[in-house]
Amino acid sequence: LHLLSRRQRQMCIRDSYGKTWKRGGTVPESGVGECSVAALPDGRLVLNMRASDGYFRKQSFSDDGGLTWTKPVPAQDQIDCKCQGSIIASGTSLLLSNAASASERACMTVSKSVDGGVSWTARYLVYPGKSGYSDLVMLSDTQVAVFYEGGAKRYTDGLDFKIIDLKDII
Repeated sequence: LHLLSRRQRQMCIRDSYGKTWKRGGTVPESGVGECSVAALPDGRLVLNMRASDGYFRKQSFSDDGGLTWTKPVPAQDQIDCKCQGSIIASGTSLLLSNAASASERACMTVSKSVDGGVSWTARYLVYPGKSGYSDLVMLSDTQVAVFYEGGAKRYTDGLDFKIIDLKDII
């Protein structure tokens, strides 16, 4: 608890560390789904979503613990083929894994934002071939792992697990 910001500590106390659950608010837009959420250093939440229109993921923000959300906006640095992705916090940065192609489920990539999700300019290409759904987990202060669908002919041909040093996401 001591590693969290004051606002995050207040949210944990109010939220009872998961002993009780309360439904959050809905995002004020249709056509988005398969969401992943992360906490920002200032206590806000960012919701990263698959979008049914265009070739970019969408993001929404909450400053009240998820009770209300801003209107989702396209994240112009997050090219996406309408596929699920994963977002997590890593220190003061955010990490996103997704199939970063506008035309097909391919190019599994981990992107990094150092400005609260405004821009995503650092990238690490995990797998250039067919790839789909993914999930991220922090292994340590210096490593993240991605578990993802991937294959030579189809993105559903197999599953893979890759460990990435954070210093390699440039």
